[in-house]
Amino acid sequence: MTNIVKGIIALGASLMRPMRGAVAVGHRRQPEQTLILYEAEYCPYCRYVREALTALDLDALIYPIPKRGQRNNDELIALGGKSQIPFLVDPNNGVSMYESADIQRYLRETYGPSAVDATPAVS
Repeated sequence: MTNIVKGIIALGASLMRPMRGAVAVGHRRQPEQTLILYEAEYCPYCRYVREALTALDLDALIYPIPKRGQRNNDELIALGGKSQIPFLVDPNNGVSMYESADIQRYLRETYGPSAVDATPAVS
């Protein structure tokens, strides 16, 4: 697949989700240590994780993994055991994980706004 086709596919994915990753919904807390994300611009699953980081207004150090290069790949394999992206490292909780859906869920549960007040109402 050519780079032009990949670019058109990425643009199409963005156009189908116009406000995703553009508006922050807030967060419960900012992590003390910066999150680390190994990802690639060409990867649609990485895009979902970037959108979640943006929506939660979370900072992250981004380490790009080039499609045909080795930059950051050895470090990714040393940390996670395989060359797969996206890969999130949260040094605050000792968590490292693959899979975009799992990463999004983790970020929402750990750093997302509380949707429901857990305090019971007194009648």
